[in-house]
Amino acid sequence: MAEPSRVIHIRNVGHEISESDLLQVVQPFGTVAKLVMLRAKNQALVQMEDLAASVSAIQYYTTIQPSVRGRNVYLQYSSHQELTTDQSSHGRNPDQVFKPSYSLNHAKVEYRQLVLCMDETFMMVAAS
Repeated sequence: MAEPSRVIHIRNVGHEISESDLLQVVQPFGTVAKLVMLRAKNQALVQMEDLAASVSAIQYYTTIQPSVRGRNVYLQYSSHQELTTDQSSHGRNPDQVFKPSYSLNHAKVEYRQLVLCMDETFMMVAAS
């Protein structure tokens, strides 16, 4: 198993699975800081606000198989400790790319969601 990280790598994320669906999988363990959907690879990266939340989620899903919209998804620690973007290669400054995130209060858990959609040549960032 990889070294514990605030970033959780989720595999087998089909096109029918939304960002909201993935939030429901990890939100019971703490605040989500960032969410990146890698649609072309059927994967996602979720950065938790703190390491303890990530560790709790991974430990829980070691014993319980999470299923989203009838599809088994697989969680593991990411090799990344934090989700960042490299703006220099896109010729844009961060103010032009990043849209403000927002907070939802539900069951006394705060969510901040930042969605990144990217392929080899284009990156789009939007709050949703």
